[in-house]
Amino acid sequence: MLKTMIAIPCMDTVPTTFMEKLLGLQRPQSLVVTARNSLVYDARNMLAEMAMREGMDRILWLDSDMAFDSDLLIRLNADLDEGRRFVSALCFSRKTPIKPCIYSETGYKEIPEEGRRETYSVCMEDYPMDEIFQVKGVGLAACLMEVSVIKEVYERFGSPFFPEAGFGEDLSFCRRCNELGIEMWCDSRIKVGHVGQCVFGEKQYMMWRGGYGLRL
Repeated sequence: MLKTMIAIPCMDTVPTTFMEKLLGLQRPQSLVVTARNSLVYDARNMLAEMAMREGMDRILWLDSDMAFDSDLLIRLNADLDEGRRFVSALCFSRKTPIKPCIYSETGYKEIPEEGRRETYSVCMEDYPMDEIFQVKGVGLAACLMEVSVIKEVYERFGSPFFPEAGFGEDLSFCRRCNELGIEMWCDSRIKVGHVGQCVFGEKQYMMWRGGYGLRL
């Protein structure tokens, strides 16, 4: 049986909604749930190191402000069972304008007149609905990957989640995966909400895009 870790980088407290969802998550027996309270990239590195050291096969990254269905892990496992190694659920920002946390491109662009360069990322606002599709970057809010992915990144780059200048730890990790040719996928059939003053999900995103403002 596959050994899976649920890895939760978090602060001192987590929302009640998240804990309710975590307790209701359908889980296999061979599962370890662990959390780390630190700088987010440092917490991710410690959790990744633990997964490798303990011989885990898969790791489910869950941010501590997510709201998800009880079959989240089962459905993400099914996507990996089909031969993929890195699949994210469809997640959204919790601040307006609401956007999906999936990207078709990330990188640096030169600003010659100012003698500097800046980062850019292209959000996939018109993502394929209810499909699984490839991406070049995702937030790691609800993402399942083979631990072998982390090992490959570690062997090539050292610290897997140390942030590149101008990028967060999640897109920095994704950029390293791109350099190694590791495919990343998003399954927009698996929808996860972001807990703020309300749960921000696909419904709110579509209402915002449709010009109706934010109706909760």
